[in-house]
Amino acid sequence: MKRDPTSGAAVGDNPPTSEENNGTETVRLALDGMSCASCVATIENALGDVPGVLDARVNFASEEATVELADDTVDVERLIEAVSSAGYQARATSDDPDEGNADQKAHQRLYRTLLRKFWFAALVSIPIIYFSYPEIFPGVP
Repeated sequence: MKRDPTSGAAVGDNPPTSEENNGTETVRLALDGMSCASCVATIENALGDVPGVLDARVNFASEEATVELADDTVDVERLIEAVSSAGYQARATSDDPDEGNADQKAHQRLYRTLLRKFWFAALVSIPIIYFSYPEIFPGVP
């Protein structure tokens, strides 16, 4: 949702020219807690309602929001607060490669945790299936 910085009215999706791009700043936020496309719309609306935000786009797959600001008057903390008030978690990201590694390590930790839970559930359910349905295991006492 693009907005005119002076009037606040919505404008078309025409690509910005170099003159329109002067005085703007782009901020990226890492998001947590999204589960559907409705979450994307909710976050985009919450960010779009912050004064000084020209455009807010949320990528569900990468769990990231790209926010175009009219000037430096909008603080990143205000954007994070808007996302939090919508019921989601956000944090500012940078182009620092070390920070990308931290996000990757967090995803790897989550993956390992889910994998351990899967194998535990599989081990617990095998005896339950065996004793509940012995007829599907012919030849096994």
